This record gives sequence, C-alpha cells and structure tokens, in this order.
Amino acid sequence: MKCYVVQDLLPEYVEGLCREETAKEIKEHLAGCEECRRIWKNMSDSDEKNDKMELQKIQPFQRIKKEIKKDKRGKWVAIALLVLVCVVFGTLTAGQIFPALSCPSYDTIYYHHRAKQIATQLVEGDIETVMKGMGARVTNERAQGQVEFYHDTVDQIKKLQKKVFDGKDVSIKVGTVTYEQFLYSDQDFFPQTDYRTPVTITYNGKKLYLTFLFYEKNYYSMMVSDGKENFNRWGMTEEESQNEDTVPLRRMFALLDFYYCASRQDNIERLLLTHRISRLTKEDIDKMRKEDLDFHTDYIVKNCNDFMTVKNGEEYVSEFHTEVREKVYNILQSSVKNTLEITAGEYDTGKKAFNATLYWTLTDRSGKKAVMTQKFYYGMSGYEPVQGTAKVCADDGFDQKLQEKLQEGF
Repeated sequence: MKCYVVQDLLPEYVEGLCREETAKEIKEHLAGCEECRRIWKNMSDSDEKNDKMELQKIQPFQRIKKEIKKDKRGKWVAIALLVLVCVVFGTLTAGQIFPALSCPSYDTIYYHHRAKQIATQLVEGDIETVMKGMGARVTNERAQGQVEFYHDTVDQIKKLQKKVFDGKDVSIKVGTVTYEQFLYSDQDFFPQTDYRTPVTITYNGKKLYLTFLFYEKNYYSMMVSDGKENFNRWGMTEEESQNEDTVPLRRMFALLDFYYCASRQDNIERLLLTHRISRLTKEDIDKMRKEDLDFHTDYIVKNCNDFMTVKNGEEYVSEFHTEVREKVYNILQSSVKNTLEITAGEYDTGKKAFNATLYWTLTDRSGKKAVMTQKFYYGMSGYEPVQGTAKVCADDGFDQKLQEKLQEGF
C-alpha cells in the first residue's frame, strides 16, 4: 500500500473506523515506513490530548451536577428539620397557652425536671433547699421564732433522713406532669395549684410515692404515700408504730408537713378547730351529738409531738380525747353563742413546738358573757394544752356551773 494512501486512511485508522483487512495492511505498512509511522504517532498523541481536554471540560459540569444533587438533599433535610422544630415548638406553645389540653408544654418540662431535682435533694439530705421551696411566709413579729423553728426542724429531719436513705440503693422516677386548677374562696390560705407532678422513689426494694403540687415556679407542697395510704402527721397504725424502718420515714415527712403549715400565718389545725366550733349556731348545738364533735376536737391532743395511734383506718378514741370531746360538748350545750380563737406565739426549742394561747368567748343562756384563756403548745400533731394555765373572766351573773367547767380547762 502506497504512502499517500496510508496517510489518507490514517485518521480512520486512528479512530478505529477502518475495515479489518485495511487496518491490517496499514499496520504492516507502518511497521516498515518511518515517515508514515511518525505521522500516525502525531495523530494518536493529538487525539489523546483532545480527549483529555474534552474530559476536563465535562468534569466541572459533573461536579456541579453532584453539588446540585447534594444541595437538593440538604434542602429536603432542612425542610424536614424545620417541620419537626415547628411541630415540637408548636405543641409546647399550645400546651403552654392551653394547659388543660394535656399536651407537653414548657412548664411541664420545667416541673418534670424540678420534681426530680427536689426528690434528689431530699434523698441526698439537702433539706435546707427542699424546705426553702415549701412557701413559708415569715412575718416580722415572728421572724426570730421562725428562724429557730427552721433550724430545729432541719436538724431533726436530717437525722431522720440518714436513717431512711443513707447507704440505700435509691432510684428516682418522675411520672407525667398534669395540670389541675383548684379554685378556693380563700386564695391566701389555699394557694391555687396548677401542676401535679408524681415521683416514685425506690430504695432497697421499697417504693415511696411523692406528689408535688406546684403553685408557683419555685414553690410547692408535697403529699407522700406508701401506695396504701397517704402519710399524715397525726396518725399512724399500731403496726407502723412498731416498725423501726417506718417510724423515721413517717416522722420525717410529718415534720416537713408541719413546717409547711406552721411556717405560714394560718394552719389547717387552727382553721378547723377555731372556725368549725365558732360557726356552730344554737340550733346546731341543740341537735348535736357528742360524736359529732370528733372532727372539731381532733386537733386538741395530749402530746403535740406524738402520732395518734389508729387501727383499721379508724382513729383510736383515747381517754384524753373522750374527755376533751365531752368537755366541749357540755360547755356548748350550756351556751347559745361562742367564738374560739387561737393566737400563735414564739417557738420553744426545748418543747420543739410553738407557744399558743386559746381565747374562748361564750354567751350563756341568760345572755351573760365569759372569756376563757389557756396556754397551748402547737406541735406536729396538733394543740397540746398546758395544764394549770386556764383562766376565766366572766360577767356578773354568768352561769356558775359553766364558769366552773371553763376554769377546769383542757
């Protein structure tokens, strides 16, 4: 094959477009012709450069395409995250604005965390911080006494806390926070409670159920139960009173509850004892039975720092309680009107109770009046009368027998 023919066919040969027989003849010619081989080599090198240049031109577009795909995926991820954030914050905001919807809110998250924090402080013995959140209202005239009461109560509870929780395997679990609104006519005495937060403390296989009632961000009251009954600071069953593990636990929470009530200007014992008896009319008294006074006189106790013993869920009616009930009944039966008040005094560190004074004003059936006063101690389980402190100031002509009953005191 002539050189000019081969050189004309070289472009097709380089591109691989020649027929097999023609390509074979060109290959044989290139093997023996240096000039044609040089031209073929130049053509081959030029094609490789062109291919590289074309590839370089294409690669930026491929990278751009990849980036576009990545960007699209990123946009979808961003949109999904934005939707998720909107749903979460929308739910929390709705729960905050409409707490009765029973959906999560910023407050429920806060109170969930706060309840666990308080329970942890209680278990670890940080009693001062726990009591700080129990809403005590310190008044100027009682400030010093309340400071002594505070420190005394802290010391007692810390000793009991060590007996209950020290060295025990303890776990804390917070339940679902719920919104519950209670409206009372006396908002000062009964604060409005908004959020109820249950907490379970497990220690050495035993369970303790706490319920925190938050009525402000940092203020709360506390209810405690062993799963069978709510703890209170007045009564304890015979079985519980003989259990070395139960007594410190019950007394610890009784003292916390007492602190909550006693550190306020009013307390439940004072309210029930004074208001209920003072509100009795002549008609109420005339049709009253002695048993009807049990609820009115429950808080006059023989020892204000001891639990009353209860059996089968019913309080034992002790000899002392029977005497108090009959005394109040007989006095009311001889009167037509009465007003009973108890004033709070200073805290007695020796007795571990507050001094208090009872003022009982009565009108007999002839319209004559008398005032009885008597000293009391106000402690964990109620009001303990101080023997020999009863005094009576009466109008001339006041019922003599009624006056003698009053002078006996409680």
